[in-house]
Amino acid sequence: MDFETENSRDWDVDAPVLSEPALPTNERLSLLLRKSKPVERPNVRARKAAHKDAIAAKARAEAANRVIARPRPAIDPKYTNRFAVNVDNAGRALWRRREQPNGLYRLSNSYASIYESLGHQAKSSKGSPKNPSIQKVLEQIGDRTGTFVAPPLRAADREIRIWGDSSGVPNAQQELEKWALMHRTPSAEWAKINHATERVMERLDKKMKEDAFRQQFRQNPANSNTFSYVGYFLWPSEEFVPDAYLGPAYEAFDQIRIEERCHILYVSDKSLFKVLSYEEKSVNEAVVRIRTTLCEIVRRSSKPVRLYLTERLPLEANHSEVKLVQVNQTDKASPDAHMPILKGSVRPSLTGRAPTTEERNCWEIFQSDLDLINEDRFRNAISSTLPTLRYYRGNVRARVSFGTMAFVSYMRPLGVNHTLEEFQSMLKKAQTAGQLVKRFTIEKGRPTPLSRCRQATDFLDPVDASTVSLDAVRPQYSATFEVTPLTNSAPLRLEVDFLETDHGVFDAVAKRWLKVEMNAAPQDKVANLQRGKLAVAVNVMDLAKEVAWQLAIETCDVLSGSKLTLPMTDFADRVCLESGTKGAKSKTGEGGPKLVYSPNELRVQASTAKTHHRYRVRGSPYILEVTKCVQRSGVPTKAVVVTKGPESDDGKEEALAQLTFWEVSMYSTEWDMAFDKQPALSIGQEGAWSGSLPAFFPADLDGGDGFMDFVNKARTVSGLLATRGSPKKGAAPDPRGKSAQRAPNASAAHGKCF
Repeated sequence: MDFETENSRDWDVDAPVLSEPALPTNERLSLLLRKSKPVERPNVRARKAAHKDAIAAKARAEAANRVIARPRPAIDPKYTNRFAVNVDNAGRALWRRREQPNGLYRLSNSYASIYESLGHQAKSSKGSPKNPSIQKVLEQIGDRTGTFVAPPLRAADREIRIWGDSSGVPNAQQELEKWALMHRTPSAEWAKINHATERVMERLDKKMKEDAFRQQFRQNPANSNTFSYVGYFLWPSEEFVPDAYLGPAYEAFDQIRIEERCHILYVSDKSLFKVLSYEEKSVNEAVVRIRTTLCEIVRRSSKPVRLYLTERLPLEANHSEVKLVQVNQTDKASPDAHMPILKGSVRPSLTGRAPTTEERNCWEIFQSDLDLINEDRFRNAISSTLPTLRYYRGNVRARVSFGTMAFVSYMRPLGVNHTLEEFQSMLKKAQTAGQLVKRFTIEKGRPTPLSRCRQATDFLDPVDASTVSLDAVRPQYSATFEVTPLTNSAPLRLEVDFLETDHGVFDAVAKRWLKVEMNAAPQDKVANLQRGKLAVAVNVMDLAKEVAWQLAIETCDVLSGSKLTLPMTDFADRVCLESGTKGAKSKTGEGGPKLVYSPNELRVQASTAKTHHRYRVRGSPYILEVTKCVQRSGVPTKAVVVTKGPESDDGKEEALAQLTFWEVSMYSTEWDMAFDKQPALSIGQEGAWSGSLPAFFPADLDGGDGFMDFVNKARTVSGLLATRGSPKKGAAPDPRGKSAQRAPNASAAHGKCF
């Protein structure tokens, strides 16, 4: 049907005459074929890709014309300047930028003559706090006056150069004048001092040129210098802001600059360190040390690894629940009275009805799987932490401690108490927080840890092969002091080890100044001081015997050399151990040496006299140490004598609070030997010991698993110290009273439920 004709009829319009199209001629056909083109359909994907490329090109062009200032992440004050970098003052900053000196001080005689007259003690590169070297004296003057004081360039020169502002330079000149007057003798002036010999001049001149050449690498490189070798190290500036950790001018790398003879610059727009040197080896070594420094920063910034594990319950265990008992400290006769640092916390204890046969079978299957899981977690925690400790420049110590487990953050039970499965689930929660209480109290009628260890003749041997029995082991002595300097609120700890050189004569063979840290929720600030920061702590609890042990590796910074002040060295020199009069006894009926110290400018918050008895665990490299501690808290104002009794008979003591307790620990001498060289490492260096698990837990002579051998030894010691066995069915009520049977309160002081 012709629709167009029909429409035209409806509208009374004449329809157009339709005819067949005329065929094109040959000429016209050839023309059409020559002009015709195929239809090009648009490619949607290509068009979108071209649009994206255009947008990206426009963004790159805009970015090239402006500087993008990315906001720096917030700096945690806890991690700022973690290396205790000597940040540049105004004068040292001018010297580092190669500015001209702002002042001079002229000596009365040549530098070589003064160098020779001060003696060999002050000529050494480090000197001592009482007899510092000349370089150290100039550094101290610069630090006090905010300037940089540099020695002469040659031995025959007399001019000391000073960089600083208008107020600092005159102060530095006055300090130099006082220092020069202090070393003048009444009978001779500087001009009358004998001149140094030609040989001394040559030796000193060579040394000064070498020092000046090395020191120039601490400065910015001159524009005219050209270096043969250049190295780069990309730095994660968003995670670790280099200014916060290394200093504004990256002063922490000064030791690398001097030792490797290279310049280290930071290119902020590319977030990388640039190393310039004349030797290829220096560049390679510097880049490696920068990488090691980053590894140390990561180690210091890492959170400690904490695990809470449980021992397998014996088949005769007649309880199916775990009760969190509130720590009772109101009653001095309570076994919990020895836990002042965990007031308000709870400790786990088995309770409830005896499990049925079906429940016991299910629990045995669950425990078998749990043992394998706990072993893997234990191994992974130690093996993942040990390699990172090789980068830490400071004191590292690994110890196994024994005591009682207490929780300060715990999960609220669904019912009255936790089931065994619920308690295991709580231990895996990230919110769970507990601490091992390492103190053992002396209860009347109960044996002390020392007497228990002396009876373990089938497990322990004397460390000294010449000692015939465990009872004949001679004690060793040490002392610790919690000190707060007047100019610094950060607490310090002094550890002193004594050695009996002759009968009744004790010498201080080791003195260590450490930076200690506080716990997260301190109750007693004196008792709550930690030795250092935890790297890893694996806690293993024996619920049946209510005893626990912990393998902990701690790190802390050591203060030595130039970081020690004169009051610190003076206080350490006054600490001594005096032997009591032969046959004399204190009021408690015990004799022994006395710890004597005299306070000075330092505020002594607490002192602890320790008596150690060391035994070797048979067939292993582990040492079991039983320590009796006598702790005194308070700030003394005169000489103090610490004895084994509450007070001595000589009347020299003050009324200071005293606490006596026991501590038991286990360690390997190989651990101490491996960690002993860590404090002496320079920045960018790592320890030479192996961080593998087999090296840390060596196998015994039978070639067994060293790790499991260690765990079995720790379990044996834990069982030796346990004061409670598995509670029997139908046992009498707990004699500690109702206060120990209360359910844990969520609002208890310093305790927290989740």
